[in-house]
Amino acid sequence: MPSLEAPIPDLRHRRRRNLVVVLILLLGLLLIAMSAWNAHEEARQRELESQARGAALLARIAGVIESDGIDDFEAEAISQAYFEVAYGGMEGTVEEPKLIDGYWRGVVRLGYAGTPDGEAILVNPRTGSITGPVLGTFKSLGDFRRFLATGGRPTLR
Repeated sequence: MPSLEAPIPDLRHRRRRNLVVVLILLLGLLLIAMSAWNAHEEARQRELESQARGAALLARIAGVIESDGIDDFEAEAISQAYFEVAYGGMEGTVEEPKLIDGYWRGVVRLGYAGTPDGEAILVNPRTGSITGPVLGTFKSLGDFRRFLATGGRPTLR
């Protein structure tokens, strides 16, 4: 006749094993939740930095009034703001814009040496429209300001 006590250690062993499996699964879920939270926080931080950068660039061009025409100082401020958004954290600058063929033309210079890359940022002195190599054309300075106000993301109107 088989002993009734033999299955009891086996039952305890299975319960312990099941408990370990459940704990491992819970730990895995916790790690997944923590990873998702970190990704969310990093995205939120990038969004806040983008908004702060946009606000700083907006402040830089706040004094530009397109209705009286864009002068060389205003064209330079607009070109630099465009460069900073278009090229992000890259080293470089825009040359002081020169009035050529009816547009303020600022040559883009990249790297520490400021090597011209063959591209230019154009600012229309009458309308304030801006055309550049990365972001394309903004039909007015107001469009560019709205773009900056959103942290450099396009908006639907």
